[in-house]
Amino acid sequence: MSYPPRSETPAPQPAPEASSETASPSTPAGSDGDSRPAWLTRLADADTIAVTGPDSERFLQGQLSCNMSHLTASRSLRAALCNLKGRVVADLRVLRHDDCILLICSAGMADIVLTTLNKYKVFFKTELQNVSEQYVSLGIAGTDCAQALSASGVQPPATTDDCTVAHGAVIVRVQASPARFYCVLSGAHGELAATLSSRCDSGTEQDWRLADIVAGIAHIRPGQQELYTPQVLNYDINGVIDFKKGCYTGQEVVARMYYRATAKKRLRHVTLQDTQTLPDNSDLVDAVKRASGETEALVIAPVADAEAGEQPRQ
Repeated sequence: MSYPPRSETPAPQPAPEASSETASPSTPAGSDGDSRPAWLTRLADADTIAVTGPDSERFLQGQLSCNMSHLTASRSLRAALCNLKGRVVADLRVLRHDDCILLICSAGMADIVLTTLNKYKVFFKTELQNVSEQYVSLGIAGTDCAQALSASGVQPPATTDDCTVAHGAVIVRVQASPARFYCVLSGAHGELAATLSSRCDSGTEQDWRLADIVAGIAHIRPGQQELYTPQVLNYDINGVIDFKKGCYTGQEVVARMYYRATAKKRLRHVTLQDTQTLPDNSDLVDAVKRASGETEALVIAPVADAEAGEQPRQ
């Protein structure tokens, strides 16, 4: 199967000037269900880093916010890479593939991640390499996407973040409802992609990005590194941060904010009509405009009065 060339992913749209108009309330994850039949799209907005060597898991345990001991061939992890001040350098999907650990990040972020990690690997037997050109990422969604996988000889993972390895690919369930699956495979294993393409309609990368926004999933893209803390991106409450693991770079700051501070701002999803602009005092993280003219956006906004009573955790 021939794949479309990797393309530049557009940066988030500039934030409109604030106005007194109020955006629609935050939409719960999954409420904007995809009613289309199964669809498939190539995801060019992805870089892939391969981590190899006997010390790889131990090295990453000291750098990422996830607990690497939970990583298996059938279980992927979401993680944040932070700097010493507890700011997010990148968000990552971590999974095992063949004899290496793969780190999936947004397009253009691989070199930034490598520059950060390479500063700390001197005492570890591990190698890191940008292998983005060797791997293909696919997004599979739609009402019967699980059935499309089954018909293609793949047992669809039942639980969010679980994986299935089949036909040289790793298939990860990234969302429970509506179901969505992320597939990463090397360029040498195109059979599954060809089979899925014959069973699914064609989607677009914007469709996938829109689904992430509606689900409240924020990804760090070039120019956004080290701008945000995990707390304002909701990484502290959606499983990206494991507060039971040991130390990692930035852990002390991240833990202090979680246990001793009350969030004044958090990520939220808003739907903006043509005439609306961003809520007051908010920062745009990502946005996609629908054909209908509405804009779906992820913004970091002041915590609503109803949530202002959130207490620090003990």
